[in-house]
Amino acid sequence: MAPRTSALKSDAYKFSMAEAGAPLRPETFYASHRKGGWQYNPLDLHQFITASLPSELTSDEYTYLDTHGYSLGAGSRAALTMADQVSVTALPKGAWFYEREPIFSLTGPSFLVSLPEPMLLQINRRIQIATCALLRPESLRAMTENATCEEERQITLDTLASLGMLPSFTINVREQDYYDAVFARATNLVSIVKDPDRIIEVGLRASSCMEQHLIALRACKAAGILRTSNVFGAHVLDMVPVGTMGHEHIQRFGSSYPAFCAMRDRVPGFISYLPDTYTTLGEGVPAALQAMADVPGRPAAIRFDAEHGIESQYLATVAMARERGLDPLYILESGWDAQKTVRFEQLREVMGVPANR
Repeated sequence: MAPRTSALKSDAYKFSMAEAGAPLRPETFYASHRKGGWQYNPLDLHQFITASLPSELTSDEYTYLDTHGYSLGAGSRAALTMADQVSVTALPKGAWFYEREPIFSLTGPSFLVSLPEPMLLQINRRIQIATCALLRPESLRAMTENATCEEERQITLDTLASLGMLPSFTINVREQDYYDAVFARATNLVSIVKDPDRIIEVGLRASSCMEQHLIALRACKAAGILRTSNVFGAHVLDMVPVGTMGHEHIQRFGSSYPAFCAMRDRVPGFISYLPDTYTTLGEGVPAALQAMADVPGRPAAIRFDAEHGIESQYLATVAMARERGLDPLYILESGWDAQKTVRFEQLREVMGVPANR
């Protein structure tokens, strides 16, 4: 068996969702691409997935999780020892697939098969390179000649080699350029919101590799942003891991209210409720407000993660919370940028929501 990877190489909400869920229950996770048409798989996915399964944590890593409010119970700890119980189904190397078609699936103890999601999503860069090389070779150079780090450069070389190809151009590693670009964007965001503690970095699942993401985190930290979803990155760079709930948690329960109560009642400390798994204003937000009203004074937030309609959702939720005498924090995600930040600072001021909320 190929060596497995550190269990910290995941998003923080995976740890809290495990404690609020059922870490030993057999579950199936599958991967597909939402769009993109025909795409090519250049990988031995069984090998890649096996290498991405998390290993048991060291005593130092357990202490780190305890210190930051992500302590793991007996079920989650046991799940990390059950790699031999994971079943993988995957497309063979060299297969073409279409958007929405499953590429691979993992079945096994819930926590163990959920945890490696960010690492497994790194196959996307390899698929993009291979598909471009085969279908749009004239675009390959623009896509790959500048790598953000040495690991990304090697991903390009390995992917092309799997196709029996060599690049006809030099692949340059431009780590400093990437760092500078992230630092500039992060610094701009801090200048808009004034307080860097209001910003959370959540880009691990969009990175091509861990090395690339650590460069981004160093740039964010230099700009004053210390909160990240990347537990491994937070550990090695002395940052703060953050995250409590994703869509998978609500899907386990079939509706928002019992899922919110499970998180509230099983995980200590601050929590955020994600209302858009089913209908945001019709089901999710009322459930979040009820879960808050059930236990007055529990620190909590409502987290918006919508591609469209986030303005109306935010405005309606602020009004609904005030009608019930509630004062949650508001977390805004989904492709955020400076323009959106400026816009929502304006909305926040119009609605009279303090900056620290």
